[in-house]
Amino acid sequence: MHKRITYSLAGVHISKVDKSLSLLRPYFESTYTSNIIPFWNGFSSILKIDWKSYENPLILLTTDGVGTKLKIALQRKKYEIIGQDLVAMNTNDLLTCGAKPLAFLDYFATGKFDEEIYQNILISISKACKLVECSFVGGETAELPGIYKGKDIDLAGFALGVVEEKHLLPKLADINEDCELIGISSSGLHSNGYSLLRYIMKKKRISWRTKIEENTLEEEVLKPTKLYSPLILSLLEEFRDSIKGIAHITGGGIPGNLPRILPEGYGALIDVSSWEIPPIFSWIINKGNLSKKEAFKVFNMGIGLILVVKSKGKEIIRYLKNKGEDAFLIGKVERGKGVKII
Repeated sequence: MHKRITYSLAGVHISKVDKSLSLLRPYFESTYTSNIIPFWNGFSSILKIDWKSYENPLILLTTDGVGTKLKIALQRKKYEIIGQDLVAMNTNDLLTCGAKPLAFLDYFATGKFDEEIYQNILISISKACKLVECSFVGGETAELPGIYKGKDIDLAGFALGVVEEKHLLPKLADINEDCELIGISSSGLHSNGYSLLRYIMKKKRISWRTKIEENTLEEEVLKPTKLYSPLILSLLEEFRDSIKGIAHITGGGIPGNLPRILPEGYGALIDVSSWEIPPIFSWIINKGNLSKKEAFKVFNMGIGLILVVKSKGKEIIRYLKNKGEDAFLIGKVERGKGVKII
């Protein structure tokens, strides 16, 4: 008698996914805020928002991944860190509009489902969502053996946020040459430039155990992306009239991201001597024989967020430092186009 064909013979194991989701449910529910209506049929997630607390609320949506940092995390079996990168890349983008994150969704696709990888990544997403007070409300898990090889995975995130219309950033009409630029430190590479890093490592046959000051290369490049929302949302409450724009420094570096929040006819002047570039970036420049110009186009170079401020710059820096965050006056807005780095 011929053996009956099943979905699992085709490489898709629905029961394993369902079992993992059942085990993970307490982690998801620990992120729920009062906005969440508990699970009802599983086809969509429902939020109930108290619109009475807003005059004119605006809903914002973001989507992003973590690039080839994901591949390195999988190779090094550091599954527990990648969720924070995913949440940060999305909620930090919401923050550039002054928005508070409300809900988060993930998309997890793989060639062959692995319970350990899956559970560790979703737990790390849950923990990061809890830190930014954002409900992890659902997502999609896809086992696609015809597209991905083995345990390779693809990961994407989606975030929803809200902001009062009058508080929406950037305030383009208020940004001019009277504005200063405050840089807030990154934790390292964050989630950008990893294809170049991997290329340099392969070309120069560099070991992950290579020491960069007190850390190994592996420890340096797998530091999670900073979650800026809790700190910056409280900063906005304190200095809302002074902060006119926020730039998230991701792929493209400062030259590629800062102009996105500046009005037509304005650029920026950045003084590199105003902060100390972290050793990991200097190491990459040296090993890859990169020009400083190229490095600034690819990496954040130690600045993860830039605030455009029109007044109270010193007070804002003092506030951030009192909260344990490194912040620096790194430049100013000027007439022109693009970013000049001196």
